[in-house]
Amino acid sequence: GGAVNVLYGSAGGLTGVGSQLFTQDSPGVGGGAEAGDGFGFALATGTINAGGHADLAIAAPSEDVGSVLDAGAVNVLYGSAGGLTAAGNQQWFQDSPGVAGVSEAQDFLGSALAAADYDGDGRADLAAGAPGETLAVVAEAAGAVNVLYGSSGGLTATGNQVWSQDSPGVANITQPRDLFGSALAAGDFNADGRAELAVGVPGETFDDPPSFIAEHGVVHVLVGSPGGLTGTGSQLWSQDSAGVADQA
Repeated sequence: GGAVNVLYGSAGGLTGVGSQLFTQDSPGVGGGAEAGDGFGFALATGTINAGGHADLAIAAPSEDVGSVLDAGAVNVLYGSAGGLTAAGNQQWFQDSPGVAGVSEAQDFLGSALAAADYDGDGRADLAAGAPGETLAVVAEAAGAVNVLYGSSGGLTATGNQVWSQDSPGVANITQPRDLFGSALAAGDFNADGRAELAVGVPGETFDDPPSFIAEHGVVHVLVGSPGGLTGTGSQLWSQDSAGVADQA
């Protein structure tokens, strides 16, 4: 089922004093512990709400959503003066009201998480990879990334986004088993005060005849803006990109 231990800092370093253990069976935590959920598989921290304390996103990428197996979900625990608390916690999945996309078997939402301020409003937002997402009939496990934005009340579905290699402005095209969203990393790469999101696509295959290179992989970079992440000015990197060492 999975679990998360939280150790708190002190003048002498991390300490077990006041440590916490969270599972999906902890009082007040959304969902319930089930075999194979993988709660804690991925973690991300950031100040999502207006509380001034760090909050914690916890992935359970093999969470069943109703009868849909391994669709995946993300729990968010909010910080307080006494540490993390289940009060006001949220559980998100692709069937949550207002969230783009649909929970499907083996989407594995939450396989990767990245929390950062993508829109520059001073609150952390959360990107969650769903590398098993199927797009169109032929694009099994093409992958996608859902992005939820922070607000004074915590994460909200308002303005949420779903990204794939078919999104406007994003280079390349969706193909089966690309696994877009398998890895995520965020940082202010262009120093404009807003974070960008790097998205790993380890299954990307170059199959433009006469060449064929299986699963060489690429990385997309989505750009932060006042309206959130955008494909405008996005980048596509591989080991064949100009100036990048080695080759695909």
